[in-house]
Amino acid sequence: MLKELDNLLGQADTAAIALFEIHTATLKTALGPVSETLGQQISLFDFEAARKTLHTRLSP
Repeated sequence: MLKELDNLLGQADTAAIALFEIHTATLKTALGPVSETLGQQISLFDFEAARKTLHTRLSP
C-alpha cells in the first residue's frame, strides 16, 4: 500500500486521497505521527510535499 501511495503521489493522482482515507488507521500504525502531516499535505493536494514526507519516514 505504501508503494501504491508513493506511485500515486508521484503521478499527482487524486486517487492518493481516497487511498489515504481508506487506509488511515493502517498508515497511522505504520508511520506514526508523520501520518498526520502526510494526511494534511494530501488533503491540500500538495502531493510533492506528501511524497517527500513519505520518503523521509520510509528511509532508514
